[in-house]
Amino acid sequence: PEHPEQSINKAQDILSNFQRRFESYRAIYFCKKIGFTNPNPIAQQLVNDLLHLMESCQLDFTQTFRSFIDEDAHHPALRDWLSRWKQSLKDQQIDVERAQELMRQCNPVIVPRNYVLVKAIEEAEAGDTTHLRRLLNGLNEPYSEYNKHHPWAQPKPIDVPRTTTYCGT
Repeated sequence: PEHPEQSINKAQDILSNFQRRFESYRAIYFCKKIGFTNPNPIAQQLVNDLLHLMESCQLDFTQTFRSFIDEDAHHPALRDWLSRWKQSLKDQQIDVERAQELMRQCNPVIVPRNYVLVKAIEEAEAGDTTHLRRLLNGLNEPYSEYNKHHPWAQPKPIDVPRTTTYCGT
């Protein structure tokens, strides 16, 4: 660069704003996942509390968010959180059905779980792309209620070992 100091200053400005921008986008993203169109301190606290509960109880990320859409959350640790969530929606004059519709748009039914990816990759490397094609077809419409009972919409089966996949690009 012709003026390295200017490049350095520009990069530092971008980096200095990163955390604030990241937190802003994170708040919007997660608040929508629980049915709030605009992030606010109450919704953000609900998100933080939920993420803490999910971690401490080892709840499936995708399934937990999806369970609120049909009010199908049965884990005992979520009872208090659900009550606070419903009361917060009511206090902010947000209709539960309207919140659940937003949640349907922000919480996929089916996600590419590692154990599914590993199987699809291994079989494709061996020449059989059947599993890979089924996976791709399911992921064409990840938010579709049609996929609700698809096996990949469920958490990893207990008897399937934990797997880690890596991008080899």
